[in-house]
Amino acid sequence: MPHDYRQRLLMENFNLGLIFPSKGVVFFRIKLIDEFTYLYDRVLTEGSVSTAGQISANEYLSAFVLENSSGDGIIEVEDDNHIYHLFYGIAPSALRTYLYVPSQTARRAPDVETIVTRSKWGYIDGFESPFSTPSPRTELFLPEGANIVAFAIWNPLTIPIVDPLLWFVGANYEVEPIKNVAMIEGMLKGMIPMRLATVGGIEPMDYDTKKRWKVDAIPLNATRQVIEAAVKG
Repeated sequence: MPHDYRQRLLMENFNLGLIFPSKGVVFFRIKLIDEFTYLYDRVLTEGSVSTAGQISANEYLSAFVLENSSGDGIIEVEDDNHIYHLFYGIAPSALRTYLYVPSQTARRAPDVETIVTRSKWGYIDGFESPFSTPSPRTELFLPEGANIVAFAIWNPLTIPIVDPLLWFVGANYEVEPIKNVAMIEGMLKGMIPMRLATVGGIEPMDYDTKKRWKVDAIPLNATRQVIEAAVKG
């Protein structure tokens, strides 16, 4: 995996396959790219958001959707034809973040033990993903939909963390679904270049691809007949 997140960003006319756990993959062609950044400097405390707050010593904030002052999800994709490709840096370095995709499902957890309050596994902190140089391990692909992603946060220190920050960097891709059967078959066989990326982790995800793109998700081992049926919508 490249050490610089910029090396993982895609370009116009690239092919992207989004894998939806337990469903399959939907293929897209990237038409346009708009890179952006976003500084998140708000803290959720028992359902109320405060600006430039602090997290007490050993305090754990349960999974919450990142919102602006109007209550809108800041990394929520609102357009069916857009896909966010994001990375995030963390400050201060001791702050631990836990990823939830969708917003009720903890990721980065082993089969034996799931992510719980103040887990000593499954987190990424600012030592691993510095604020100004986000780690490729924080990579996220987000399609359209509300409450796709949430974060839990833990301050493991014996002193408060003042003004915790998340710095999101990445790109907004304008895409179109690929419905050409021969092209999809070629990508699945490795004959046509494309990038595969999983939305979330390995746990099942309830997501209606047909409603959004008029195609069914396609299994990675799909036959031509299965592909033809999937792209008919």
